[in-house]
Amino acid sequence: MDRRQKRTRDAIYSAFAKLLTQESYSTITVKEIIDLANVGRSTFYSHFETKDDLLDSISDDLFEHVFITQGKGESHEHSESTTLKEQLAHFAYHAKTNPLYNELLTSSSSSYFYDHLKKRLIAFFGDGLHFKNATIPTSFLSESVVSGFLNILSYWLNDGMKETPEELETYFEATIGPILA
Repeated sequence: MDRRQKRTRDAIYSAFAKLLTQESYSTITVKEIIDLANVGRSTFYSHFETKDDLLDSISDDLFEHVFITQGKGESHEHSESTTLKEQLAHFAYHAKTNPLYNELLTSSSSSYFYDHLKKRLIAFFGDGLHFKNATIPTSFLSESVVSGFLNILSYWLNDGMKETPEELETYFEATIGPILA
C-alpha cells in the first residue's frame, strides 16, 4: 500500500472510529463515513466492499499487534504475550495508552469489537488452553474462559482503568485461573 492509499485508509478509519463514539454501528451509513473522511464513494469501495468489511478491517488492524507472539522490538512489557493471562495485560496496556482502543471498546458499538476479539482469541489460543476438568467439553470451557477475559477487560475499561495491567493479570488468575491446567 502506498502512502496515499494509507492516508486514505487512515482517514476512513478515523472517521469510522469517530462515528462509532457518537452513534451505534447499525445506524452509521457509508455516506456519513465518506463525508467525514472527505473521500469519494468509489474510493471507499476501492478499499472496503461493505461497512462490515470496514469493521473487520479496523478490528484486525487494531488487534493484530496483540496477537503477534514474537517480539518485534516493541518498547513495552508483554510484547511476547503467549498466555491468556498475559494477553489480558497486553490488551490493558494498549487500552491505557491508545485512546482508540478505549473509545471503541467502551462505545455503544463495543459489542461488535468484543465479538470480533472473542473469535480471534479463541482461534489464537485454539488447543493451547488446557483445563483441569476433562469431562467438560473444551469448546465450552474455551468460550467461558475467553468470555471471562473479555468481561474483566470490559469492567476495567468502564471503571476508569484504575488498576494496572499487572493487577488485571492477578485478578484473572484468581477468578479464571483455577479452571486452567
